Amino acid sequence: MNASIMKWVCLALMIMVDPGFARGGDTPSAPPLSIEGTYTLGDGESALTVHHIAEDIYRVECTDGWEGAGILDGQTYRGVFKYRSDADTCGRGKTGRHIIDWKDADHPIVKTTEDAGRHKEVEERWRRVGEREKGFIYDPFPDEPPIRSSVPTRYPESALKAGIQGTVVVEALVLPDGSVGATRVKKSIPMLDEAAVTAVMQYRFKKFYSARIRPCGVWFAIPIRFTLH
Repeated sequence: MNASIMKWVCLALMIMVDPGFARGGDTPSAPPLSIEGTYTLGDGESALTVHHIAEDIYRVECTDGWEGAGILDGQTYRGVFKYRSDADTCGRGKTGRHIIDWKDADHPIVKTTEDAGRHKEVEERWRRVGEREKGFIYDPFPDEPPIRSSVPTRYPESALKAGIQGTVVVEALVLPDGSVGATRVKKSIPMLDEAAVTAVMQYRFKKFYSARIRPCGVWFAIPIRFTLH
């Protein structure tokens, strides 16, 4: 299917969902900006990826369990979405429409209207994840690590005898399932580093992202304090 046919199939689907969507004039113009990329939602715990399909057609996937498609006309995106049947959410099977104002490319304003019920409109702002944050340094929890469970840190006998105390800062790479995939010592106390790393590797964190869309992880700084008394 070529790009022109795909565009009109996508447009036809949106008109079927919302007859008022139809617009007169020429076909949608080519987008003057790129909206493709990864974004976080308002609460920071959900993320979505915008994929460029062809010309001004885009597909959106969200970790909340919905997928959508639409057309970018200038700085305005109009599209439809549907929650997957296997979505782990109360929205399972629901459909709706998106109108997204992309004047601010990094912080688009999203108006969502669900087809069921009273067609209530909800407005929120997305945040684009920058190049520096992609991959394994994307951090949707900027304030503090969302630790779900931790383990006591073993104080090395040699450090106790030597009277060594202080704080070791361990950076932990938290994977989407909440486990720790790697560590690195940011602030070192040589006799305490190994014990701090061993403890942090056993921490478990709140799940935050779907590996179905893209591999991702978060580096968090975890202070491990050692005190003699």
